[in-house]
Amino acid sequence: TTAADGEKVAVWLQDRGEVTLKRLYREKDRIRLQPANSSMPPIYADPDNVSIQGRFISSIRPIG
Repeated sequence: TTAADGEKVAVWLQDRGEVTLKRLYREKDRIRLQPANSSMPPIYADPDNVSIQGRFISSIRPIG
């Protein structure tokens, strides 16, 4: 799966053994995974350690 910079993606982080949902940005020699919560720090990862599992398309929320 591929994704454009700024897209929300589900990413497998091999060294942490976890999946996370973040915005993906490709930087010079690393990947920045930016959380939606501005009080949380970004995750910086080696591209070889990141595997995109899927792109976030939408969420459905009840009205009312």
